[in-house]
Amino acid sequence: MLNHHSGERFNNINNLLISLRRVSYTQITATTRENAARMSDQISAVIDSHVALLEHTVIGAIPYIQEEVVDKDSLSIYFDDIQATLGNVLMIYCTNNLRWNSPGGYCASSTGWFPQESWNNLERSWYQDAKKAQGNIAFTMPYIDAATGKLIFAMARTVFDKDLRDLGVVSENVSIETMGNILNEYIFMPQQQTFLITQEGLFITNPDESAVMTKDLFAELGLERYRNQVLSAPSFSQMDEEVFISSSLIPKANWFLVYIIPKRNYIFLCRQYSSPDCSNRYCAFYIGYRCVSFLHALHSQAFPIPKVFFRHHLPKEIFQAQYRIMERLKLQAFLRVLTE
Repeated sequence: MLNHHSGERFNNINNLLISLRRVSYTQITATTRENAARMSDQISAVIDSHVALLEHTVIGAIPYIQEEVVDKDSLSIYFDDIQATLGNVLMIYCTNNLRWNSPGGYCASSTGWFPQESWNNLERSWYQDAKKAQGNIAFTMPYIDAATGKLIFAMARTVFDKDLRDLGVVSENVSIETMGNILNEYIFMPQQQTFLITQEGLFITNPDESAVMTKDLFAELGLERYRNQVLSAPSFSQMDEEVFISSSLIPKANWFLVYIIPKRNYIFLCRQYSSPDCSNRYCAFYIGYRCVSFLHALHSQAFPIPKVFFRHHLPKEIFQAQYRIMERLKLQAFLRVLTE
C-alpha cells in the first residue's frame, strides 16, 4: 500500500505529465519572445545607466568649464572620479567650441589620454552629433576607438550654463563588449543567432569581427524580405518556411535587437514537448528511478542511478536545448527528478 509520501510523489508526476502535454508551439513561442524582450530590457538598462552618468557628469562639469581659464587638470581628475563609478566606461572627455590645440581651445579627459596634434575635435562625429541634438544626448554610430582599439559608441551632449551659453561638449566612450555578453547569456537553442544592428541594418555585434559595421544583416543572412518590417517597427516576429525571426527596438540608441532561429530546430523542440511519446519517456524514467531507490532502501545496496535515461538518443545540442527550455518554462517538478 502506498504511504502518504508515495501518493504525493505520484500526484506530482501526474501533474508533471499534464504540464508536459500542455507545452506547445504557443508556449515555446511565448518563451522565445520573452527572452528577446529580456535581452532588449537588459541592453536598454545598460544604456540608461550610461545616459544617467553622462547627465550627472555634465552638471558637475559646468563649474569647471564656465571659467574664463579652464583648469584642465582638475577637470580631468573629476572625470576620473566619475568614470570609476560605472564599469564599461572607457573614457570621459570634454572640449570647448574651438579646435583643442588652437588659442583658447582645450581638451580634458579621464585616463590621462592626450590627443595627437592632427586630431580635430570639431570634425569628430560625437561633437557634430551633439550640436545637432540641441541639448539632448546624441549617440554616435559604433566605431573603433583610436585610443583603445576597441569597438565603442560615444554619447555626447552640449553643455550650457545658466544663461544658456554654449560652453562645449562632454562625451563618454562606452565599450560594446557588454552588449555582446548580454546576448550570449540568452543562447538556449541550437543554431540560434542574436545580433544588434544599426538603423541601416549593419551589424553592431557579430562573432565575426570583420562584419561589424561593414556588413548588412539582411543581405548576409538572406533576410531582405524582412528589412522593412524589422527597421520600421518597435517589435516584430514572424516564422516562414526557413526561420523564426523576432526583433525589438532599443530606445535612445535607436538600435535593433534581432533574434533568429532555424525553423527546423524550433519545430523539433515544439513537437518534442507536445507529443505523448515524450511524456511517456519521462514517466518511464521516473518510475525506473523510484524502483531503483526502493531497492536501494530495501537491501541497503549502493546501486548507481544513471542520469542519462531522459536523453533518449537525442543529439547533444538538442538535449541541452530541451533542458534549458524546460528550465525557462519553470517545470520545476521535472527538473527536481533530473537532479535528485
